[in-house]
Amino acid sequence: MLKEELEFIGQKYERDTPEETEAEKQRILGEYDQFQLDKIVWLNNTYSDEITKKPLWSVYNNNIHDYEVAKNKDLKDFKSEEVVSMLNSFIYAMESTMGTIKLFVNKYFEYWIEKGHVSVNPLSGVESMKTLKSSKKLLQTKLYNMDEFYSLLRDMKEVVDSENIKPLLLARYGVLGKEAIYMRRLRYKDIDVENKFINIYDENEQFITLMPIDNKFIEFLLEVDQIVEEESIKQLFQSDTYVINTRDLVNYNTVNSRVFTAFKMLNKKRKEEVADAEKIDRIAFNDLLFTREIELLLQIRKERKLTATDVEAIIKIFNESKINATSIAMMRKRYESLTGDNVIKKQTGKFKAKTVEFKVIDPNSFQTVKDICKSIGFNAVDVE
Repeated sequence: MLKEELEFIGQKYERDTPEETEAEKQRILGEYDQFQLDKIVWLNNTYSDEITKKPLWSVYNNNIHDYEVAKNKDLKDFKSEEVVSMLNSFIYAMESTMGTIKLFVNKYFEYWIEKGHVSVNPLSGVESMKTLKSSKKLLQTKLYNMDEFYSLLRDMKEVVDSENIKPLLLARYGVLGKEAIYMRRLRYKDIDVENKFINIYDENEQFITLMPIDNKFIEFLLEVDQIVEEESIKQLFQSDTYVINTRDLVNYNTVNSRVFTAFKMLNKKRKEEVADAEKIDRIAFNDLLFTREIELLLQIRKERKLTATDVEAIIKIFNESKINATSIAMMRKRYESLTGDNVIKKQTGKFKAKTVEFKVIDPNSFQTVKDICKSIGFNAVDVE
Protein backbone atom coordinates (compact mmCIF):
# COMPACT_ATOMS: atom_id res chain seq x y z
CA MET A 1 0.00 0.00 0.00
CA LEU A 2 1.39 3.36 -1.04
CA LYS A 3 1.89 5.94 1.69
CA GLU A 4 -0.56 8.84 1.42
CA GLU A 5 1.12 12.07 0.41
CA LEU A 6 0.64 14.85 2.94
CA GLU A 7 -0.58 18.30 1.95
CA PHE A 8 2.18 20.89 1.71
CA ILE A 9 1.93 23.54 4.45
CA GLY A 10 5.51 24.82 4.50
CA GLN A 11 6.72 22.61 7.36
CA LYS A 12 7.01 18.90 8.11
CA TYR A 13 4.19 17.71 10.35
CA GLU A 14 3.97 13.92 10.05
CA ARG A 15 3.62 12.14 13.42
CA ASP A 16 3.12 8.55 14.58
CA THR A 17 -0.66 8.48 14.18
CA PRO A 18 -3.11 10.20 11.81
CA GLU A 19 -4.66 12.00 14.78
CA GLU A 20 -1.31 13.35 15.95
CA THR A 21 -0.40 14.34 12.39
CA GLU A 22 -3.62 16.29 11.94
CA ALA A 23 -3.19 17.99 15.32
CA GLU A 24 0.36 19.07 14.40
CA LYS A 25 -0.86 20.30 11.01
CA GLN A 26 -3.54 22.46 12.61
CA ARG A 27 -1.06 23.79 15.17
CA ILE A 28 1.30 24.94 12.40
CA LEU A 29 -1.50 26.45 10.32
CA GLY A 30 -2.71 28.26 13.42
CA GLU A 31 0.64 30.09 13.59
CA TYR A 32 0.21 31.56 10.10
CA ASP A 33 -1.57 34.82 9.30
CA GLN A 34 -3.99 35.18 6.39
CA PHE A 35 -1.27 36.31 3.97
CA GLN A 36 0.66 33.09 4.59
CA LEU A 37 -2.42 30.88 4.46
CA ASP A 38 -3.35 32.37 1.09
CA LYS A 39 0.15 31.60 -0.25
CA ILE A 40 -0.10 28.00 0.95
CA VAL A 41 -3.39 27.66 -0.94
CA TRP A 42 -1.85 29.26 -4.03
CA LEU A 43 1.20 26.99 -4.00
CA ASN A 44 -0.95 23.88 -3.63
CA ASN A 45 -3.29 25.03 -6.42
CA THR A 46 -0.43 25.92 -8.76
CA TYR A 47 2.24 23.26 -8.19
CA SER A 48 2.11 19.54 -7.54
CA ASP A 49 5.73 18.85 -6.65
CA GLU A 50 7.00 19.73 -3.16
CA ILE A 51 10.50 20.22 -4.55
CA THR A 52 9.06 23.26 -6.37
CA LYS A 53 6.81 24.51 -3.58
CA LYS A 54 9.45 24.41 -0.85
CA PRO A 55 11.93 27.01 -2.23
CA LEU A 56 9.09 29.30 -3.33
CA TRP A 57 7.55 29.17 0.15
CA SER A 58 10.94 29.78 1.74
CA VAL A 59 11.71 32.96 -0.24
CA TYR A 60 8.17 34.23 0.30
CA ASN A 61 8.19 33.60 4.04
CA ASN A 62 11.71 34.96 4.59
CA ASN A 63 11.48 37.99 2.30
CA ILE A 64 8.11 39.05 0.87
CA HIS A 65 5.86 38.32 3.84
CA ASP A 66 7.40 41.08 5.98
CA TYR A 67 6.40 43.65 3.36
CA GLU A 68 2.81 42.40 3.31
CA VAL A 69 2.64 42.72 7.10
CA ALA A 70 4.18 46.20 7.05
CA LYS A 71 1.78 47.43 4.34
CA ASN A 72 -1.12 45.33 5.67
CA LYS A 73 -2.07 44.09 2.21
CA ASP A 74 -1.52 41.04 0.04
CA LEU A 75 1.24 41.03 -2.56
CA LYS A 76 -1.35 40.92 -5.37
CA ASP A 77 -2.60 44.33 -4.22
CA PHE A 78 0.86 45.97 -4.35
CA LYS A 79 1.26 48.78 -6.84
CA SER A 80 3.94 48.40 -9.50
CA GLU A 81 6.29 50.87 -7.79
CA GLU A 82 5.84 49.04 -4.47
CA VAL A 83 6.86 45.72 -6.02
CA VAL A 84 9.91 47.26 -7.71
CA SER A 85 10.90 49.04 -4.48
CA MET A 86 10.56 45.80 -2.53
CA LEU A 87 12.74 43.88 -4.97
CA ASN A 88 15.35 46.61 -5.02
CA SER A 89 15.58 46.39 -1.24
CA PHE A 90 16.82 42.79 -1.36
CA ILE A 91 20.44 43.85 -1.63
CA TYR A 92 21.51 41.04 0.69
CA ALA A 93 20.03 38.21 -1.34
CA MET A 94 22.26 35.84 -3.28
CA GLU A 95 21.71 35.69 -7.03
CA SER A 96 19.97 32.30 -6.81
CA THR A 97 17.66 33.55 -4.05
CA MET A 98 16.87 36.72 -6.00
CA GLY A 99 15.97 34.60 -9.01
CA THR A 100 13.53 32.55 -6.94
CA ILE A 101 11.98 35.69 -5.42
CA LYS A 102 11.36 37.15 -8.88
CA LEU A 103 9.94 33.81 -10.04
CA PHE A 104 7.54 33.81 -7.09
CA VAL A 105 6.38 37.38 -7.78
CA ASN A 106 5.92 36.74 -11.51
CA LYS A 107 3.99 33.51 -11.05
CA TYR A 108 1.84 34.94 -8.28
CA PHE A 109 0.78 37.92 -10.39
CA GLU A 110 0.20 35.72 -13.44
CA TYR A 111 -2.16 33.61 -11.29
CA TRP A 112 -4.21 36.66 -10.24
CA ILE A 113 -4.22 38.05 -13.78
CA GLU A 114 -5.87 34.80 -14.92
CA LYS A 115 -8.37 35.18 -12.06
CA GLY A 116 -9.20 38.69 -13.25
CA HIS A 117 -8.10 40.37 -10.00
CA VAL A 118 -5.02 42.04 -11.57
CA SER A 119 -4.73 43.43 -15.08
CA VAL A 120 -0.94 43.89 -15.38
CA ASN A 121 2.10 42.09 -14.03
CA PRO A 122 4.14 44.90 -12.39
CA LEU A 123 7.40 43.22 -13.40
CA SER A 124 6.60 43.09 -17.10
CA GLY A 125 9.32 44.96 -18.98
CA VAL A 126 11.19 46.03 -15.86
CA GLU A 127 14.74 45.71 -17.16
CA SER A 128 16.31 46.95 -13.92
CA MET A 129 15.23 43.75 -12.22
CA LYS A 130 17.65 41.67 -14.25
CA THR A 131 20.72 42.88 -12.39
CA LEU A 132 20.37 44.42 -8.95
CA LYS A 133 23.65 46.01 -7.91
CA SER A 134 24.54 47.41 -4.53
CA SER A 135 24.92 51.18 -4.69
CA LYS A 136 26.42 53.34 -1.99
CA LYS A 137 23.27 55.45 -1.75
CA LEU A 138 21.00 52.43 -1.34
CA LEU A 139 23.32 50.73 1.15
CA GLN A 140 23.48 53.90 3.26
CA THR A 141 19.71 53.69 3.80
CA LYS A 142 20.27 50.30 5.46
CA LEU A 143 22.49 51.69 8.24
CA TYR A 144 21.19 52.61 11.69
CA ASN A 145 23.43 54.61 14.01
CA MET A 146 23.45 53.34 17.57
CA ASP A 147 22.49 56.58 19.34
CA GLU A 148 19.64 57.31 16.95
CA PHE A 149 18.50 53.71 17.21
CA TYR A 150 18.37 53.80 21.01
CA SER A 151 16.51 57.10 20.81
CA LEU A 152 13.91 55.38 18.62
CA LEU A 153 13.57 52.49 21.09
CA ARG A 154 13.05 54.90 23.99
CA ASP A 155 10.34 56.70 22.02
CA MET A 156 8.67 53.33 21.48
CA LYS A 157 9.03 52.48 25.16
CA GLU A 158 6.62 55.30 25.96
CA VAL A 159 3.81 53.79 23.87
CA VAL A 160 4.23 49.99 23.85
CA ASP A 161 5.24 47.12 26.10
CA SER A 162 8.94 46.22 26.21
CA GLU A 163 8.26 42.88 24.48
CA ASN A 164 7.42 44.82 21.31
CA ILE A 165 10.80 46.54 21.09
CA LYS A 166 13.18 43.87 22.39
CA PRO A 167 13.23 42.11 18.98
CA LEU A 168 14.58 45.31 17.42
CA LEU A 169 17.28 45.60 20.09
CA LEU A 170 18.38 42.00 19.56
CA ALA A 171 18.36 42.33 15.77
CA ARG A 172 20.54 45.47 15.99
CA TYR A 173 23.23 43.30 17.58
CA GLY A 174 22.74 40.51 15.05
CA VAL A 175 20.78 38.10 17.27
CA LEU A 176 18.58 36.69 14.52
CA GLY A 177 19.04 33.23 13.07
CA LYS A 178 16.63 31.64 10.62
CA GLU A 179 13.12 32.98 11.32
CA ALA A 180 14.58 34.84 14.32
CA ILE A 181 15.16 31.58 16.19
CA TYR A 182 18.21 32.98 18.03
CA MET A 183 16.27 35.86 19.54
CA ARG A 184 13.21 33.72 20.27
CA ARG A 185 15.27 31.17 22.21
CA LEU A 186 17.58 33.61 23.99
CA ARG A 187 17.61 33.41 27.80
CA TYR A 188 19.10 35.93 30.19
CA LYS A 189 21.63 33.37 31.42
CA ASP A 190 23.04 33.26 27.86
CA ILE A 191 24.17 36.88 28.20
CA ASP A 192 27.71 37.17 29.54
CA VAL A 193 27.57 40.55 31.24
CA GLU A 194 31.20 40.54 32.32
CA ASN A 195 32.76 39.65 28.97
CA LYS A 196 30.10 41.37 26.82
CA PHE A 197 29.05 38.38 24.74
CA ILE A 198 25.84 36.55 23.98
CA ASN A 199 26.11 32.76 23.86
CA ILE A 200 23.98 31.32 21.07
CA TYR A 201 22.73 27.72 21.31
CA ASP A 202 20.71 25.54 18.94
CA GLU A 203 17.47 23.70 19.77
CA ASN A 204 19.52 20.86 21.28
CA GLU A 205 21.33 23.26 23.63
CA GLN A 206 24.54 22.87 21.64
CA PHE A 207 26.74 25.95 21.51
CA ILE A 208 26.83 27.71 18.13
CA THR A 209 28.61 31.05 18.43
CA LEU A 210 29.44 34.13 20.50
CA MET A 211 27.96 37.50 19.53
CA PRO A 212 29.59 40.68 20.88
CA ILE A 213 27.46 43.22 22.76
CA ASP A 214 28.24 46.33 24.81
CA ASN A 215 27.23 48.09 28.01
CA LYS A 216 24.49 50.01 26.19
CA PHE A 217 22.79 46.74 25.31
CA ILE A 218 22.83 45.49 28.90
CA GLU A 219 21.77 48.83 30.34
CA PHE A 220 18.83 49.14 27.96
CA LEU A 221 17.59 45.63 28.75
CA LEU A 222 17.59 46.52 32.43
CA GLU A 223 15.88 49.81 31.63
CA VAL A 224 12.99 48.23 29.72
CA ASP A 225 12.63 45.50 32.37
CA GLN A 226 12.79 48.18 35.08
CA ILE A 227 15.41 46.36 37.14
CA VAL A 228 17.78 48.50 39.21
CA GLU A 229 18.75 46.58 42.35
CA GLU A 230 22.18 44.97 42.08
CA GLU A 231 21.02 41.63 43.49
CA SER A 232 18.02 41.55 41.14
CA ILE A 233 20.32 42.24 38.18
CA LYS A 234 22.61 39.40 39.22
CA GLN A 235 19.69 36.99 39.58
CA LEU A 236 18.23 38.03 36.23
CA PHE A 237 21.38 37.19 34.27
CA GLN A 238 21.59 33.81 35.99
CA SER A 239 18.00 32.89 35.20
CA ASP A 240 16.34 30.68 32.57
CA THR A 241 13.92 33.49 31.75
CA TYR A 242 13.53 34.18 28.04
CA VAL A 243 14.56 37.67 26.97
CA ILE A 244 11.42 37.79 24.81
CA ASN A 245 8.49 36.68 26.94
CA THR A 246 7.31 33.17 25.99
CA ARG A 247 4.33 32.70 28.24
CA ASP A 248 2.47 32.27 24.96
CA LEU A 249 3.99 30.56 21.94
CA VAL A 250 6.42 32.97 20.33
CA ASN A 251 7.01 32.21 16.67
CA TYR A 252 8.41 34.29 13.86
CA ASN A 253 5.02 35.79 13.08
CA THR A 254 4.53 36.80 16.72
CA VAL A 255 7.87 38.59 16.72
CA ASN A 256 7.00 40.35 13.45
CA SER A 257 3.59 41.46 14.69
CA ARG A 258 5.09 42.83 17.92
CA VAL A 259 7.56 44.98 15.99
CA PHE A 260 4.80 46.09 13.60
CA THR A 261 2.71 47.16 16.62
CA ALA A 262 5.63 49.19 18.01
CA PHE A 263 5.98 51.22 14.81
CA LYS A 264 2.23 51.56 14.42
CA MET A 265 1.77 52.92 17.94
CA LEU A 266 4.73 55.28 17.65
CA ASN A 267 3.40 56.70 14.40
CA LYS A 268 -0.03 57.08 15.98
CA LYS A 269 1.45 59.06 18.87
CA ARG A 270 3.45 61.33 16.55
CA LYS A 271 0.38 61.94 14.42
CA GLU A 272 -1.58 62.93 17.51
CA GLU A 273 1.19 65.34 18.55
CA VAL A 274 1.90 66.83 15.12
CA ALA A 275 -0.64 66.62 12.31
CA ASP A 276 2.00 66.45 9.54
CA ALA A 277 4.43 64.21 11.45
CA GLU A 278 6.65 62.13 9.19
CA LYS A 279 5.86 58.43 9.32
CA ILE A 280 8.63 56.14 10.59
CA ASP A 281 8.79 53.07 8.37
CA ARG A 282 9.38 49.73 9.96
CA ILE A 283 13.04 48.68 10.07
CA ALA A 284 13.75 45.29 8.51
CA PHE A 285 15.69 42.83 10.64
CA ASN A 286 18.12 42.22 7.77
CA ASP A 287 18.95 45.94 7.68
CA LEU A 288 19.87 45.83 11.36
CA LEU A 289 22.00 42.73 10.82
CA PHE A 290 23.75 44.43 7.88
CA THR A 291 24.41 47.47 10.08
CA ARG A 292 26.01 45.27 12.73
CA GLU A 293 28.18 43.46 10.18
CA ILE A 294 29.46 46.76 8.78
CA GLU A 295 30.01 48.07 12.30
CA LEU A 296 32.18 45.10 13.26
CA LEU A 297 34.12 45.21 10.00
CA LEU A 298 34.91 48.87 10.61
CA GLN A 299 36.02 48.05 14.15
CA ILE A 300 38.63 45.72 12.63
CA ARG A 301 39.47 48.30 9.95
CA LYS A 302 40.46 50.81 12.65
CA GLU A 303 43.51 48.61 13.32
CA ARG A 304 44.47 47.44 9.82
CA LYS A 305 43.19 46.69 6.34
CA LEU A 306 40.44 44.10 5.96
CA THR A 307 40.89 40.70 4.35
CA ALA A 308 38.41 38.20 2.92
CA THR A 309 39.09 36.13 6.03
CA ASP A 310 37.76 38.99 8.17
CA VAL A 311 34.59 39.10 6.11
CA GLU A 312 34.18 35.35 6.49
CA ALA A 313 34.68 35.60 10.26
CA ILE A 314 31.98 38.27 10.60
CA ILE A 315 29.46 36.27 8.55
CA LYS A 316 30.28 33.19 10.63
CA ILE A 317 29.43 34.99 13.88
CA PHE A 318 25.84 35.51 12.81
CA ASN A 319 25.11 32.50 10.63
CA GLU A 320 27.76 29.87 10.01
CA SER A 321 25.45 27.99 7.62
CA LYS A 322 25.71 30.93 5.17
CA ILE A 323 29.48 30.61 4.84
CA ASN A 324 30.39 29.96 1.21
CA ALA A 325 32.38 31.66 -1.53
CA THR A 326 29.31 33.50 -2.86
CA SER A 327 28.20 34.96 0.49
CA ILE A 328 31.75 36.11 1.29
CA ALA A 329 32.12 37.74 -2.13
CA MET A 330 28.75 39.48 -1.81
CA MET A 331 29.53 40.84 1.65
CA ARG A 332 32.92 42.05 0.44
CA LYS A 333 31.33 43.82 -2.54
CA ARG A 334 28.68 45.45 -0.35
CA TYR A 335 31.35 46.71 2.04
CA GLU A 336 33.48 48.04 -0.83
CA SER A 337 30.49 49.67 -2.57
CA LEU A 338 29.43 51.36 0.65
CA THR A 339 32.82 52.52 1.94
CA GLY A 340 35.02 52.82 -1.14
CA ASP A 341 37.58 50.79 0.81
CA ASN A 342 39.12 47.62 -0.62
CA VAL A 343 39.14 44.21 1.04
CA ILE A 344 42.24 42.10 0.40
CA LYS A 345 41.24 38.92 -1.37
CA LYS A 346 42.58 35.56 -0.28
CA GLN A 347 46.11 35.01 -1.52
CA THR A 348 47.38 31.86 -3.17
CA GLY A 349 50.87 30.52 -3.66
CA LYS A 350 53.90 29.66 -1.57
CA PHE A 351 54.25 33.01 0.20
CA LYS A 352 50.54 33.82 0.67
CA ALA A 353 50.72 34.18 4.48
CA LYS A 354 53.55 36.73 4.42
CA THR A 355 51.97 38.56 1.49
CA VAL A 356 48.69 39.04 3.37
CA GLU A 357 50.51 40.01 6.56
CA PHE A 358 52.35 42.76 4.69
CA LYS A 359 49.30 44.03 2.82
CA VAL A 360 47.10 44.46 5.91
CA ILE A 361 49.48 46.93 7.57
CA ASP A 362 48.05 50.46 7.43
CA PRO A 363 49.30 53.18 9.81
CA ASN A 364 46.41 55.42 8.68
CA SER A 365 43.64 52.92 9.55
CA PHE A 366 42.02 55.01 12.26
CA GLN A 367 41.78 58.10 10.02
CA THR A 368 40.51 55.93 7.15
CA VAL A 369 37.60 54.69 9.26
CA LYS A 370 36.91 58.21 10.47
CA ASP A 371 36.72 59.38 6.85
CA ILE A 372 34.50 56.43 5.89
CA CYS A 373 32.07 57.11 8.74
CA LYS A 374 31.84 60.76 7.76
CA SER A 375 31.31 59.86 4.12
CA ILE A 376 28.42 57.47 4.80
CA GLY A 377 26.93 59.30 7.77
CA PHE A 378 27.55 56.42 10.12
CA ASN A 379 28.59 57.31 13.67
CA ALA A 380 28.09 53.93 15.34
CA VAL A 381 31.85 53.27 15.33
CA ASP A 382 33.99 55.02 17.94
CA VAL A 383 36.36 57.14 15.87
CA GLU A 384 36.32 60.41 17.79
